[in-house]
Amino acid sequence: MRLGNVFAIGLIAVTGMASPDMHGSAKKVGFQAPGFYRITVGEVEVTVLSDGTVPLPMDQLLTHTTPALVDHTLTASFIKEPYATSVNCFLLNFGSRLVLIDTGAGLTLGPTLNHLMANLRASGYEPDQIDDIFLTHMHIDHEGGLTSNGIRAFPNAVLHADGREADYWLNPENEKRALDSAARHPSDQQAKFVENNFVETRKAIQPYIDAAHFKWFHGGEELLPGLRAISAAGHTPGHTMFALESDGARILFWGDIVHVAEVQLTTPQATILFDSDPTQARAERFKMLKEVGSQRDLIAGSHLPFPGVGHIRLSQQDFTFLPLNFIGEPSNDK
Repeated sequence: MRLGNVFAIGLIAVTGMASPDMHGSAKKVGFQAPGFYRITVGEVEVTVLSDGTVPLPMDQLLTHTTPALVDHTLTASFIKEPYATSVNCFLLNFGSRLVLIDTGAGLTLGPTLNHLMANLRASGYEPDQIDDIFLTHMHIDHEGGLTSNGIRAFPNAVLHADGREADYWLNPENEKRALDSAARHPSDQQAKFVENNFVETRKAIQPYIDAAHFKWFHGGEELLPGLRAISAAGHTPGHTMFALESDGARILFWGDIVHVAEVQLTTPQATILFDSDPTQARAERFKMLKEVGSQRDLIAGSHLPFPGVGHIRLSQQDFTFLPLNFIGEPSNDK
């Protein structure tokens, strides 16, 4: 008698129940575990919150490369198109203050996103507990969760963004030029994206402006004790990274330095259609990859596979992302 049959018979004898394999009636559940992941950085507890994933055709969106090379690289990594792009947000608990970095896409990018609120609550927090929200940049997959039906989703939070970012995306003249460009070039994907982003940015940010809950900062500024803004323009005019240092530990929340790790770490010159200035974005990526690779900094990426926290290993030819080793919580058993 085979071991599997012995196990099944033993299960019936002990429990009086048949093995699930002996009945075909169990329905598929169809959802994942709650999407949150915790680490500590010095004295600060950091909770990664997943807003979900969004399928994107990276062979069409990545630029300064070729669709064939993108497909080949993803296939070699056992990944199929469309690419399931993680959208990660980060909650920092300073003890006396709760800070959220980015808010996900909300309802702006389809049904596979908009999980931030559910995962925030699953992790033990409520939206009205958030004191501050810091945006890495004003793209809809980072700001869309700010509001719900035109109402601030985080009623007590003060929203912070880089001044250059605000000057660009909240400028009515820039918005008009974007709308005109999209109208003149209806088949231009980038023009359409920029047009839509102007519209959605205004809708997401304006309720915080109206409530006097909006402030801007500048690169290099210390935002809170141990939390500093670092300019990383290119992806957008005011794209920002945030460096957290506490009790000798450090982590860098680098926003959209990398969108597709499997491609852009082996081919760092590859840019993406969403970049405002591809040349500057590419230079910033090279700079940051070399810096965090040599300094062995812990990094957290908005679009690295959830939870998107780990290290960059530097080699002579390319870079490798090494996810942080999972550490479970202590047992409560006495």
